[in-house]
Order: sequence, then structure tokens, then C-alpha cells
Amino acid sequence: MAKSYEYYLEIEFDNNNDTVIYEGNSYISSNHTADMVSLKYSGIRISFTRTYKKKWEDFRDQKNGYVMNHLKKALCCYMLAKGSIPECRAAVFAAEDSEQELYDLKNKLNDQSGGKLDIKLRRPDFSRVFTGDTEERKALYNSMTFFIHSQLSGNSPHDSMRAAWSSLNALYTEIHRTGKEQDKLDELWEYIPQLNMNKTTEYIIGLDDSVWNSLDWEKYVENGISNNDRKAKFKRLLDGLFAEQTDFDSLLGGLLFAAAKEKFPDLVNNCTASNVKKRISFMVCRYCYFKRNMSMHAGMPYPLYVFSEKEESRTENILVKILNYTVRDILTERYFCNNP
Repeated sequence: MAKSYEYYLEIEFDNNNDTVIYEGNSYISSNHTADMVSLKYSGIRISFTRTYKKKWEDFRDQKNGYVMNHLKKALCCYMLAKGSIPECRAAVFAAEDSEQELYDLKNKLNDQSGGKLDIKLRRPDFSRVFTGDTEERKALYNSMTFFIHSQLSGNSPHDSMRAAWSSLNALYTEIHRTGKEQDKLDELWEYIPQLNMNKTTEYIIGLDDSVWNSLDWEKYVENGISNNDRKAKFKRLLDGLFAEQTDFDSLLGGLLFAAAKEKFPDLVNNCTASNVKKRISFMVCRYCYFKRNMSMHAGMPYPLYVFSEKEESRTENILVKILNYTVRDILTERYFCNNP
């Protein structure tokens, strides 16, 4: 029988709270093989067995290596539970009876410590990040990384917007695994009203009228009818925005822009649960997607020179918040908590 070697990687944080965030298996190549992860506010311990003897550098430098992936996932879970990037007191790698202080790892962790998140998760149960099916684990981890990145200081609102959208994209692609992009967004449109969306609802209701007036309605509408192909799809683009049935042809007859600006405040001013969910669905599945496409496909200039942060960044900062609260609510309600 082949000899097996016992290893562990231990990270100690500048926090004496031994409350467990997650403790259990972290699956690797399949759901039949797993390493052990213990994540507490005070630190991380990853225990694993291999049939070969290797040094720390072999695990550290292995492309897509399981040990480092466990560590990265655990760090993301810590940040989402605590709301901050921890400071590392010590890092140790143990192979059999020998221990090695990992000053390189400690320094790299501390290079990023101190960052704060505006939006964290409440009472998270992270087991599905480590033990869900392969596609789910991948999607959740991807979403978490972009969710965290979008909130870190030093990002431009433009980059935060792209990261926030990528976080949501990972989730709705996992929830609706088949179909074209627009089909998945339509399914997300139907899915959002099924959730409580507590934090997103609270944030949306708190926005004043000037926010809705600052939306780029003209470009949004122009984008929807700029060619015959898009014109044919425009009914779907605005689906659910208008409070009552509106004649589509008359909207295209020169009234479209005015009607959009006139009708949307009906949803803003009427704070029924149904209307607030419509607002969330519209902002996330339609308007933010429109802004994402404008950015990704060079439909707007990159904000290379920003002379008025307040004027040029306000709307994008709000869109980032809407996307991040939506991601937070989906993660909390669907994946990480029974009691959001």
C-alpha cells in the first residue's frame, strides 16, 4: 500500500475570536475526494493527505492547485463574513513532523489587509462554496471574488461597475445554466420577485427622485431602437417597466423617450412591494445590462479624465450599489442562509 503524507497549512489572523465560520470538507476533483478546511475569525487551517512528499513551494506554485484554491476560498468567505481583509500574524506549513514559517505568504496577505467592505453577508453558511456540485462551487467562488473586488477602495466607479456586473453574471448563469444571455436575463427578471430582496428593496426605496432623473434615458431608448433588429426586440426590452398597458407603436412614434421618463416615476413614487420589485428587475436586468454593454463594447468613452468625481461618478456608484445589494440578497437567500 502506498505511503500517504499528512500536511497542513495554518494562517493566524490578528483576531482572537475562535467562532467557526466554516468547518468541514472542501471537495477537490470530484465529490468523492476532499481536504479539510477549518475557518474561524481567528484563522484558517487546511489539512490534507497526499500520496507524494512535496515542499511548500510545490503547492504554492502549482497551477490551479487545490490547496491554494482552498485558501483563496476561505479568505473570500472570511471577508464576506467579517466585512474586512484580515491582518496575518503568522503563516505555517507543516509536512509530517516539520514546520516551516511562511514569511512570503504572510507578507502577501498583509499587502492587502485593511480593506473594508460596505456590504457583507449576514449569518452566512458557506458550505455550498466548498461542497456544492462542481459548477455551483465555481460560480459561487467567481461571484464572491468580483463582489469583493467591486467594493474595495482604489477602484474607479467604472471598474467597480464591471466587477459588480461580473459577480451577478456568475450567479444568474449558474441559476439558469442553459439558454442565450437574454433568455437568462429574462429568467432573472422573473426570479427576482420570488425573493425577499430585503437589502436591495431598502436601498431602492431610499433613493430620491434626482437619481431616476439622472439616468441616461435618451441613450437607453436610442440603444433599443437604433436598428430594425433591435426595434423588433424593444417590446421585450421595456417589458414590465410600464405600470399599465401601453401601445407599442405609439411609443415608437416620437413619444418613446417622453413616455419612458413619464412612466418610470410611477414605479418610483408608488412603493408597493410589486412596484419596488419591478424597479429592481428593471434596474438590474435592463438598465445595468445596457450600461454594461455600453462599457464593454466601447459604446461610451473610458473615463480617462475625471474632473468632477461627484458629477461623473454618482450614477455609476448607485448602480454598483444596486448590483451589489442584489448579489448580496441572492447569495444570502439562495445559497448561504436559511434566515436572511
